[in-house]
Amino acid sequence: MNSETKHVISYIKERIPEATVKEEHNKMIHFRVTTSVPLYKMFSVLEEAREQLLNLIEDYTVTQVTLDDVFVNFAKMQEENQELEQTNINNEDSFLKRTFLYKLFHRKKKNIIGKSND
Repeated sequence: MNSETKHVISYIKERIPEATVKEEHNKMIHFRVTTSVPLYKMFSVLEEAREQLLNLIEDYTVTQVTLDDVFVNFAKMQEENQELEQTNINNEDSFLKRTFLYKLFHRKKKNIIGKSND
């Protein structure tokens, strides 16, 4: 991320704290803003940024979330949850294996009846 992009992001975030960077590539930055931010505030901040940042912002658009965005985000969340569950299962399996091996190798030697061979 170059310094100009960082400067634009910090400028927007200072003025609209609810804004989060959804993605950034080349010279395009995609922000996500909650619905609690009025449209007039977004437009005024973006117009102000165009003037004050000396042409760092060439163009901008403001759009509502589409149904496609909702489905894509839902699918990403499900995928992340599945990966997290798999990680937790693997960690739990590893813990159980270590605990079993520890108990297996560190217990007192017992005969078949269960008495110690001391």
